[in-house]
Amino acid sequence: LAIDPTSGETLWKSAGVGATSWGSPRMVPVDGGSHLVCSAIGKIIGLDPETGDRLWEFDGISNNSSNTPTPVRPGQFLIGASEGRGQSSSGNAAASNGLIQLTQQEDGTWEAAFQWKAEKATSSFGSPVIAGETVAIVNRAGVLYRLDLETGKQLSVNRTKAGGVWATPIVVGENIFLFGYKGITSVISLEDNQEIAENRCWTDENAEGENPAFAGGSVLYAAAVAGNQWIIRSGDKLYSIQNE
Repeated sequence: LAIDPTSGETLWKSAGVGATSWGSPRMVPVDGGSHLVCSAIGKIIGLDPETGDRLWEFDGISNNSSNTPTPVRPGQFLIGASEGRGQSSSGNAAASNGLIQLTQQEDGTWEAAFQWKAEKATSSFGSPVIAGETVAIVNRAGVLYRLDLETGKQLSVNRTKAGGVWATPIVVGENIFLFGYKGITSVISLEDNQEIAENRCWTDENAEGENPAFAGGSVLYAAAVAGNQWIIRSGDKLYSIQNE
């Protein structure tokens, strides 16, 4: 549903995707406006953000329960998928990580299709991000894949010290930050893929031995940039770290 931010009035309601999702809706620009794109297990849909009308749907995908669409340019967005999270069959998750193209047909309707698919790269809970002229995808084990943004060709693959990553990576300048769920942050140079820094957000004697599925208090779930601060969320705490 869409709500007026001033009055709280409901502007429209629309049928959902009809499947489980932990990903956020995302506005994706297209020629002449934007589509509100929602991704859930086995399906992606595009809505008119003004009316809630469904403009298109795409079901040539699986394992996409956790990731948020990432806009690239008008009519294109990245989508990620992981190995079997919430699906009855894991399928080929790499084939569901890639770049999707939105095309308006002669009759005015819209169609979505993969422009390219990843060969081996799979996401975790974190979404694919744009890193210069490449796409960065990090899997559950902290392996960082970089793919050519135009073609999807795999350019590099590196195992990082961050370990398992649940948060979406963040690109700042010429570096990419990977936030491991145990609190270890790896900083990778986009120029040569070298790990130039490793930081621990907190010290927790129990974190190393905990099962992340049951360790809400010590799992790093998300990170964001707010001015000159990093905002990092664990299961039951919010951290603000000054970036000097």
